[in-house]
Order: sequence, then structure tokens, then C-alpha cells
Amino acid sequence: MTAVMLCERAAILHAGKQMPVQITKFFSSLNIAELILMITVTCSTLNFFFVELHAFYGLLIVTGIFELYNYSKTRSEASLRILCSVAFSSIAAVVHIWQLSPNRWFNALDLAHSIMCISIFILFSGIKRIIFDQGNL
Repeated sequence: MTAVMLCERAAILHAGKQMPVQITKFFSSLNIAELILMITVTCSTLNFFFVELHAFYGLLIVTGIFELYNYSKTRSEASLRILCSVAFSSIAAVVHIWQLSPNRWFNALDLAHSIMCISIFILFSGIKRIIFDQGNL
């Protein structure tokens, strides 16, 4: 959940260069509040559904929307790569939720986690592009 929150925060700050400071500050504060809320609910209920809900909200809604906004303003290749990563994460979620198992030896969890590995690789390529664009690489 912390990793998803950090991904959200990075997207907020990345897109924040194109929006007023007050909006960036608001969403940064909301980001911390929603993490605290989701951790509290998850720990009190011990229900993995809330972890899945947080991942859906954090990756698809927050990261997706902020990177789409940034891409619409800047046509940044980094944002496009991060959006592709969000799309792959969505595919992994569908595989997990619908239990799409190719066979009994490579089940839905294996397939979903394999797709998430691809998603993370694409996400890291987008992050690397951000660093490269800033001249730090």
C-alpha cells in the first residue's frame, strides 16, 4: 500500500509542474490521508479487498489521471510509458479478479503477477525517462 501511495505521490508531483501549487498541495495531503484511512480499514477488517481497492484507486484513478493530464499538456514520453504501465496493471487486475488461469500449474495468481512484473518494468522505464529528461542521467 505504501508503494502505491508513493506512485500516486510521484504522479501528483510530476503533473504538478503543470498545475497551480494549491492543487498539488491539496492532492499531496489527500494522498497521505487516504493511505492512513486505507491502512486503518485494512488492519481493522483484515480484508484483502481493501488492499485491492487501494491499488485500483491509486494506480488507475490517481496515477492514471495525473499522468494523462501531464501527457495532454506536455506530450511527455515518460507519462506515456507510465500510462502503459497503468494499462498493464489493469490487465493484471482483470486476470486476478476473474481468476483467468491458463492451467493448474500456472494459475491466475502466477499470470497476474507475471503481468505486474511487465508493468513494473514499463513503469521503471518511464521513471528512467523522467530522470533522463531532467538531465540527471
